[in-house]
Amino acid sequence: MYDAFISYRRKTGSAIAKLLREMLKAKGVTAFMDLDELHSGTFDDKILLAIKNSPAFVLVLSPNALDDCGKSGDWLTKEITAALDEGKNIIPVICEDFKCPEKWNDGVDERIKRLPNYNGAPLSYAYLDATINKVIEHMNENGGNFGIGKGGTGLSDIDSFFRNRMRDMESIKGVDLAFHAGSEWHENIDRLDIISDLADAGVKLRIIVNTPESAELLGKHMRHKRKRYTSFKESVLLWRDFESQYPNVEVRESDIPLLRIYYAFHMEKPEENAIRVKYYTYGNPKINRNFSQNFEPSDTHFDLYRTEFEFLWDAAADKQ
Repeated sequence: MYDAFISYRRKTGSAIAKLLREMLKAKGVTAFMDLDELHSGTFDDKILLAIKNSPAFVLVLSPNALDDCGKSGDWLTKEITAALDEGKNIIPVICEDFKCPEKWNDGVDERIKRLPNYNGAPLSYAYLDATINKVIEHMNENGGNFGIGKGGTGLSDIDSFFRNRMRDMESIKGVDLAFHAGSEWHENIDRLDIISDLADAGVKLRIIVNTPESAELLGKHMRHKRKRYTSFKESVLLWRDFESQYPNVEVRESDIPLLRIYYAFHMEKPEENAIRVKYYTYGNPKINRNFSQNFEPSDTHFDLYRTEFEFLWDAAADKQ
């Protein structure tokens, strides 16, 4: 089973499709491409099975991609129709030079004509990573958890982790956050919206930040000499101000240096609990591997991370 099926017009879209597949792979998303994946068996059966078994259908709208749709034997038409019939999550990747046919062939499915109007991902060679993140974001709109914890490091990963679990606020019992400063949650409007939405909904938030002194131990070697940073003291004050606005938010300061970023959802149904860890993960001392990772209750280290947070939370209470 693949995470996505990439459909493309070979004449104008094969290079783009291969590029998308490799960039998705780098973020932990497996994608099927008929050109490389078929080794034996009937062409029709394997294509249809791959579409059926892939939650997302990524359609490369390269120049003239839809011009031959409706013609007898056109494989792109067959692939698109199969995806539509299966009710797949169709995500167009729209190239700059793509244009809809001036005149559609007779018998073209009306659903195909509407595809260019889908909410897709514009392809920009200057911002390829943003394009890939947009594709993954659309993949996650239906409750998926793709591209998270497998190499993806951008905001879209965090946004997906939180937003997918915030669809039903009433099912959230509480959210825990721990980081040595966390100033980006005040500086980035997307993250500020996330945490404000949780607080406004009355969700219990427990937040651990490092004291300015302990945060300095970790942060002093990370700074770029030309970049202006929010001071650790100012960051703590921002969290204290946030805490003062909501009775359901509690912030504690830890003098134990926090080596990883930790997010946890406590849900009404325990099996839906989730943890996201960034940077150092148990059983993996190399920071360039599993840069960030999600954990479910069935995962080996899930309880260990939860226990660690509770220890830090209790220890920070003694310092208040």
